[in-house]
Amino acid sequence: MLLKSSSARATRAKVLALLMGVLCLGAILPASASAMSAAAVTGWHQTWGTNGRVSAILADPATGRVYVAGSFTAVTDPSGGASLPIAHLAAFIPATGRFDKSWRPDPKGTVNALALSGGRLYLGGDFTQVARQHRSHLASVDPAGAGALTSWAPAVAGGTVDALAVSGGRVYVGGNFTSLGGVGQGHVGRVGVSTGALDTGWAPRVNGQVRSLVASGDGSRVYLGGNFTTVNGNGTGRSIASLSAAAPATLTPGFNAGPTNAGKEPPVYSLYLDGSDLLAAVGGAGGGCAALNAGSGATRWSKHTNGNVHAVTAMSGTVYCGGHFDGPGSFGGQIRNKLAAVDESTGQLLGFSLRVNSSLGIWALGHDSTRVYLGGDFTLLNGRPQPHFAVLS
Repeated sequence: MLLKSSSARATRAKVLALLMGVLCLGAILPASASAMSAAAVTGWHQTWGTNGRVSAILADPATGRVYVAGSFTAVTDPSGGASLPIAHLAAFIPATGRFDKSWRPDPKGTVNALALSGGRLYLGGDFTQVARQHRSHLASVDPAGAGALTSWAPAVAGGTVDALAVSGGRVYVGGNFTSLGGVGQGHVGRVGVSTGALDTGWAPRVNGQVRSLVASGDGSRVYLGGNFTTVNGNGTGRSIASLSAAAPATLTPGFNAGPTNAGKEPPVYSLYLDGSDLLAAVGGAGGGCAALNAGSGATRWSKHTNGNVHAVTAMSGTVYCGGHFDGPGSFGGQIRNKLAAVDESTGQLLGFSLRVNSSLGIWALGHDSTRVYLGGDFTLLNGRPQPHFAVLS
């Protein structure tokens, strides 16, 4: 009897500890058993954040760091009581919940986009200097050590860089610029990963801003998302286009992106490729989050929102949509506050919910193998301080 009583007490203690842990994480549990089995994250814990908007997040499996970029000028503890003057680009260490104070590339201006390849971290934005050396909206740094600047320095003029992707020994660059590598190549182009030289043979004609770039896993095609209505003079490239990676960048035969928001094809803010699914975060009349067939562009599912969806990512069969939507009927007819989770296979809205404050909410999403990262304008999650950057686990 004594052993049985001790076992019961131990069991009760474990249950209590588990419940306390969930409460401390601020978890919001899914509403149903099916939702619980599909959702990949259930809560969050307080970590260091930033003092301004986070616009891009990229996890690096090689270093274990998570690179965080935006318009901030310092990283701060959750209460704002302590800060470090690390501006526009910082390296977060998930194991400690803090930023690496020794890693400081120091861009002079906002960083909008990040990409990793071959031991280099590529950054794009509207900065004009990195590590006190001239860089015109594009640069690369060492992702390890102290973030030393490399000699890679393609020139961009006439606008900012908003999107980057690396594939086949080239860096794809998108934005609202009018010149790349000293040539009048507007909105999108590609340069060498080591030389930075412009590939003049790959020159698609895009009539508007490119906000997102994704390369296919086999390197054969590149997906574009943005505010454009034609690519190479063809209207089937509206908002989302698929281009051949081979020169001269022709539209991929058979790809025609379907509607992403209430039967329409509005501007695209973010794309994420997950196997055969091309996920899109879009604006328009309210906003939308959608899954398209990556081969044909056909719409698999689409969720209408009451505010722009600015970021999308997927992990373990769950799609995370972040943006500016809020309140009753805000996402797929249900209440979601700046963040929603959708079953990738079925398009079912999951019960996971988190109260994200601020009018514009989330601008960036990223993930590693066990965590989802949020970035944006918010300062509170579920009413608790968490400035501009957060970790869901």
